[in-house]
Amino acid sequence: MAIYKIKRIETICIEVNAKDNAEMRALYTDGTVDDHCTNVLWNPVYSDRKYVYEVDGNIVDIWNKEE
Repeated sequence: MAIYKIKRIETICIEVNAKDNAEMRALYTDGTVDDHCTNVLWNPVYSDRKYVYEVDGNIVDIWNKEE
């Protein structure tokens, strides 16, 4: 029996309006960016999930038919 360590890597792309870099830094610093990325009601422009499976420190392809 093997123990599988599973990592889910999620990329979320959102759009935030800001007049310049200083305003964007302020939105990041005050938590607005994180709020938009984590709010379940927010509709992301793009979302992608990747799963990585690891056994005994080795990444494995669980979908590979050859074992």
